[in-house]
Amino acid sequence: MKWIKSILLIFGICGCMVNSLSGLTMTISTWVVDGIYNNREVIINDRVPLFSWECDTDISSFTVTVATHTGLSNGAIIWWYDNQDPAKSGNERELEDGYRYFIKYGGEKSYLIVGNTYYWRVEVCGTVSGDPLIGTATGEFTIVYSEIELPKANFDLQVDYNNPFNPLKGQKTKFRYMVKGAGGMAVNVKVTIYTFSGEYVRVLANHPAMQDAEYTAEWDGCDESGEIMSSGIYLVHLWVEGESTGVTRRVALTK
Repeated sequence: MKWIKSILLIFGICGCMVNSLSGLTMTISTWVVDGIYNNREVIINDRVPLFSWECDTDISSFTVTVATHTGLSNGAIIWWYDNQDPAKSGNERELEDGYRYFIKYGGEKSYLIVGNTYYWRVEVCGTVSGDPLIGTATGEFTIVYSEIELPKANFDLQVDYNNPFNPLKGQKTKFRYMVKGAGGMAVNVKVTIYTFSGEYVRVLANHPAMQDAEYTAEWDGCDESGEIMSSGIYLVHLWVEGESTGVTRRVALTK
């Protein structure tokens, strides 16, 4: 019965907004910009934001809207994408237990202003057993500009600022890292801190990274127990799944 199926699907929603008036609801389990929900640091150094979302079933169509106001009203919209437009095409990847979709921002880059917050919405449509499915999710992101440039390599990590840094003064050091490539395929990455002699200190990040998305990691100078490390040179290492070598940079901690 349709009403029973609708109730079951509604209880399966993982925080996404849905519209059940036009059909059954579809679960959008994640919706992120450059891999982070409500991303506060979307880097636009020679690039544009990458939107991604994951559904529990295949979708037949989707739209993505980006606006300068939370209401996403017509006057505030700076970009609108419809994958049913013959002149456009989305980029999707099927997962083992669902479907992940990627699309790069295609509007005027001059509309993305450093320091401003933008709001986006993804609307998806599909069918299951002949019944229509509809799902909607919204989020936000803030544009920033990094002081460092990541080279055009397969993957890279750089110290962004505060090197050296003093954790006793509340300072942190920040790293930027990314995995380059075509198709938006996600790969697992890990960012780890070691002493200069190679002893393990702490994992800063461990997650699937979307290619061509830039990520940020901060280190407050502490180990996993929260103790501030001694003054000295430390190594920050980026490991990328499927690569025989990673990237290691040095950072100085002073007190």
